[in-house]
Amino acid sequence: MQENRLSPSQIEVLRLAASKMRGAQRRNFQAEIALKYCCCLNGTSSFAPPDG
Repeated sequence: MQENRLSPSQIEVLRLAASKMRGAQRRNFQAEIALKYCCCLNGTSSFAPPDG
C-alpha cells in the first residue's frame, strides 16, 4: 500500500491556501485534503499536522 506523504513545503502551501478561505469553503477544502492525504485503508493517518 502506498502512503500519501506531504513534504513540509506542500504542507505550508496547503495551510496558506486554507488561510485565504473562510467558513464553509475552508472546511470543505480541509476535508478534501484530509481525505486525499490522511486517510488510509486501515484507518491510520500518514500525516498529522501539529497544533497551531
